[in-house]
Amino acid sequence: MRTQKTHWLILTGMPFDDSGGGQRAAQIARTLVNHDNQVTYIYAIHRIEKGHVKVNSSMPSFTTSHISVFVKRKVSTLLLENDPL
Repeated sequence: MRTQKTHWLILTGMPFDDSGGGQRAAQIARTLVNHDNQVTYIYAIHRIEKGHVKVNSSMPSFTTSHISVFVKRKVSTLLLENDPL
């Protein structure tokens, strides 16, 4: 049995909650979190849909941000040194 969480970095075009969370990257992120993994979800395109369905992205072990915000931070603040990638 695994004791340390694996930290996944997902780089995608669409925000997690755009299209109601139906994008492939969002589904993969949700599955990884449900299997006790840490996920950092970075997207490139600002929201396209008006009145998009808000998906609960406040799951434990899940962080998301736009790429412009992500590159302004030090990657080391988002990814712990000892996290396996």
